[in-house]
Amino acid sequence: MRNLTRLLVVACGCVVPTAAALAQVPPAPTPRPLEAVTIDFTPGSARLSNIAKAKLDEVALVMKQEPDARAQVIGYAAPNEGSEAAQQLAERRASAVKNYLVTRHGIDPSRITTSGNVSSGGVCADGGRCAVLTVLVPQ
Repeated sequence: MRNLTRLLVVACGCVVPTAAALAQVPPAPTPRPLEAVTIDFTPGSARLSNIAKAKLDEVALVMKQEPDARAQVIGYAAPNEGSEAAQQLAERRASAVKNYLVTRHGIDPSRITTSGNVSSGGVCADGGRCAVLTVLVPQ
């Protein structure tokens, strides 16, 4: 009874781990983010270019190989694309990325979260017209 000495057998005949045994259970691994993928858009558009689709094809391959992987997509729009309209455009850009992965590659939509932000630059090379996709893979 090597490892069973740390288990408690209760009256029902069930084996229940003791507090000491539970203390030895390692914590769940922290997901490791893969390199972020930036998808560029033309001003005022949420349409994916062929270059964007090629990048997303590679992301889909990773997600198919890692069934526990999750993706986070943040769409960005420049403030000069209209204040309220910019937020909606940013969200449409994130949705376009998600929809491509779901419809073209069959990725489960529950594995992909989306949001939109208005950005004056710093995140996107073109001043705020992109979507950034990060894939998180459990270790």
